[in-house]
This record gives sequence, C-alpha cells and structure tokens, in this order.
Amino acid sequence: PVRDYIHNLDELPLADKELFYSKVPQFRECYLVMTSRGCPFRCSYCINDAVQSVYVGHTRHIRMRSVENVIKELSVLKGNKTVKAVFFEDDVFTLNKKRLAELMDAYKKEVEIPFWCFVHPQTITPEIARILKDGGCWMGNMGMQSGSDRIRNGIMRRKESFADIVNAASCLQGEGIKLALDIILGSPTETREDLEKTVDILMKIKPDRLNTYWLTYY
Repeated sequence: PVRDYIHNLDELPLADKELFYSKVPQFRECYLVMTSRGCPFRCSYCINDAVQSVYVGHTRHIRMRSVENVIKELSVLKGNKTVKAVFFEDDVFTLNKKRLAELMDAYKKEVEIPFWCFVHPQTITPEIARILKDGGCWMGNMGMQSGSDRIRNGIMRRKESFADIVNAASCLQGEGIKLALDIILGSPTETREDLEKTVDILMKIKPDRLNTYWLTYY
C-alpha cells in the first residue's frame, strides 16, 4: 500500500532555497512558497486526479500548514529589497475563507510584499477578493482552460460554469487585482467552434495576462 499522506505539514523543515539561488540569483526576485498540499478538484488533465486515484479511500487530500508556520518562513523577507514578489503556489489558495483571512492579516503585518496566487472560479466572491486585495495581492492566476462548456465540463471535468468564470474575473478586477488566465489548447475532439468560444470569453473578460499551453499526452 502507498505511504499515508503527511498530514502535519508543520513538521517538515523549511526548504533551503539557497540551493537554487546560488545557481540562478534572479530566482531571488520572486519567492515561491506553498502553504498547502492537495486539491479538492479532479480535473482530467491534472496530477491531482492521478494522486487521488493512487490514494483511493483517503478522504483528506488537502493538508494545510498553520498560519504561524507560513509566517515563520515569510517574515524574514520583510524589508528585503531583492524580493519583488511572493508567489503562493498552492493549487487553490482561496479554498478556506477563515484561514485565508487570518493568513492575509498576518502577511500584511509581517511581510508586506505584493503577491500572486492561484485561484479557482468557484472559490472567488467579492469578500474573498477584498481579503486578497487587503493582504497585498496584485495578481490572481485562474485556470479557465477552455471557453467551450463541452470541452471544459465534459472532457476536462471542470465543474464551473461560464457565469462562475465571469463572476470570479469581475470580483478580482473590481478590487484592482490583475488577472492571469490559463488556457489549454489541443483537447480531444476540440474544434474551431470550441476555440472561437474561448476567444469570445477572453474578449469579454479581457485578462491582463494570458498563459497558453498545449495539452501533452502521456
């Protein structure tokens, strides 16, 4: 059987990022950190679907570091003129509103560096967007992947609707948070019509950054 998940992430030592900085000093400019592991979603193209297939029968796929543990790692960055931004690389940074509010409150006091984070359309509300903005968020990176419901819901197994995507974008942009959108091209059976639907949504949302990827088959 597979080894159990590591549930108490606070027990893990903090990563020694000097291993990378010594090779590429430019990496210092954007500090990468994960405050949680796992994702509640099982999109068909994502590693999380494979992980949950291996850990079948387990119910706690998402594990979170304590706010204190995260701030312990990040507080040393305050006043650091080399670090221009922090990138929270949690699969979905906005899963837990209560924890997010506590983390943002501490982050604002102890770190004060503009940050990016990954968000999901079904986790963004006006309140969540305000919490992010107040904490110092300058860009939210959201996966849309396709503007076609047939591709997004049927092939990719993403559950959000067109309305969810537009609402999330509106909430973030309404708070002055820049929006980066991820798009995956080359899905099975994708047609020109599907691609045109994606373009239509992009023209409506007008993201500040567009990240495009070609689906890789394994």
